Amino acid sequence: MAQLPLVRHKKRIDRSLPAWVDIIILALSIAIFYIIITPMLSSDSTYFDEGYSVYLAHLNIPSAVYYTSLDVHPPLYYIALHFWQMVFDSSIFVLRMMSVVWAAICIALAFFLVRRAFGRIAAWIILPFITFSPLFLRYSETARMYTMALAFCLAATYILVRLQGTVERKKRTVLWIIYGVFVAGGMWTNYFTALIWICHGLWVISERYILRNKEGKFILPKGWLSAIAMAVLLYIPWLPSLITRYKDIQDNGFWIKPISIDTISSTITTMTLLRPASSITSWLVIGIVGWIGVATWLVTRTYKEIIPTKKPLYRLVIIMSIGPIILLGLLSLPPFRPAYTYRYVLAGVFMSMLLIGVSLAIISFKKHQLAKKICIGMFLLIILVIGMFNFIHQGNRNLDTGGKSTVGDAVAQIDSQVSTIEPIIIKSPYTYYASMVYETKTHPIYYLYTESLKNSGVTRGLYDMPNERGIKDISTFIKKFSYVWILGEDKNDIGFSPSPTWKKVKSIIINDTDRGVLSSYAIQYQAP
Repeated sequence: MAQLPLVRHKKRIDRSLPAWVDIIILALSIAIFYIIITPMLSSDSTYFDEGYSVYLAHLNIPSAVYYTSLDVHPPLYYIALHFWQMVFDSSIFVLRMMSVVWAAICIALAFFLVRRAFGRIAAWIILPFITFSPLFLRYSETARMYTMALAFCLAATYILVRLQGTVERKKRTVLWIIYGVFVAGGMWTNYFTALIWICHGLWVISERYILRNKEGKFILPKGWLSAIAMAVLLYIPWLPSLITRYKDIQDNGFWIKPISIDTISSTITTMTLLRPASSITSWLVIGIVGWIGVATWLVTRTYKEIIPTKKPLYRLVIIMSIGPIILLGLLSLPPFRPAYTYRYVLAGVFMSMLLIGVSLAIISFKKHQLAKKICIGMFLLIILVIGMFNFIHQGNRNLDTGGKSTVGDAVAQIDSQVSTIEPIIIKSPYTYYASMVYETKTHPIYYLYTESLKNSGVTRGLYDMPNERGIKDISTFIKKFSYVWILGEDKNDIGFSPSPTWKKVKSIIINDTDRGVLSSYAIQYQAP
């Protein structure tokens, strides 16, 4: 009975305040998100994956589709980025901004999803948890497909929630069609949206089992089956590529490390503090243990208290929070090749933050309710804010390897020191992808063309289309210049000279101060 006054109070607030209050609160949250993330868009160098996005976006669409079919991701994001850079600009700031726009769409979708499922107060409370989510911030500032894929997941989930309150047959048919389109769109953007669609399926099946018909028979909803069938039909053109890539990974392996006990602990510390578990020391250990304990208690108690009519939707959020992490973990165990990396479970992490906000809104206390909720919420948010500051400090760092690209800084130093035309030559195709976006008129960037480029799907475009940037004969190439630069991210990549007769003139070394290692090198050579 202690819950009833809280429910009535929420209903009064829901009905008394005008709709524009929601818009102001949502706009303010998105504005804060932009204030946090916008300075990061031009402060850090691109890494290989981002450079590859830029490379494909500059190709015509048929070529982009073909070359990404040789890699591990579907083409929809690259097609969208192609038109984005055509309409706006091709600077790294602008290209990354498309991911930020998709992130803002994710925040809006999450707000409207929760408002429909759990009410306005819950929608307000989730906003700081997702706005300050470190992992969400990290992958919102990168020129990759993760926030776009997340938007498809949230849009489809919103439709699923809408279907819960829709009884009219025609409207349900339309909603199921829209749902199928979003499922297909997600799969055309990132394969790992399949983890969310599996979670949706598990929820639909489990709820149908709980609410089976009067005869006790278990019957799957025809609308959901039809929507999945339609999504599969829409995805058929890309299905052969998915099967081929999956077979390649299972046969030849992948760069991702095998799953271990550290994987789960580091998932928790990365989603909250954006740091691996091994680096959590001192008071942060107590903080993160407390965060896990409070969050677990909050969700468990809320599940017991929530009114029966809202329990199915609450179960949906729980399944979507833990499901992707568990599923990808299982799919990374033998006999499968490891595939567990944090960005592939971004949707699950995002839904976990949403789950905490919803739980905080729903839970009730007999005494000092507001004060207790504020204390719990502030503690949980403080940990996330620490993670946000870690994100601001470490920027575009690879969360799997710990490395950080600084090739943009190296090119900027070259450009600031030399105003004459001096080309930059790069041995590694991966470094070329990362640095090509920083090319200037005085310092065009070239790569060494070798037969080995045809052996990898991700470098096949450089092999097939050397155009003006592939150097097939370096001795002939350097005759046109008095000075050239050799740039690399590893000593092996700069361990050659353009010619035995050319001499070193100047060196630029960029340090990764956080790790205490050298991260990029540039050497200027002068003709004899």
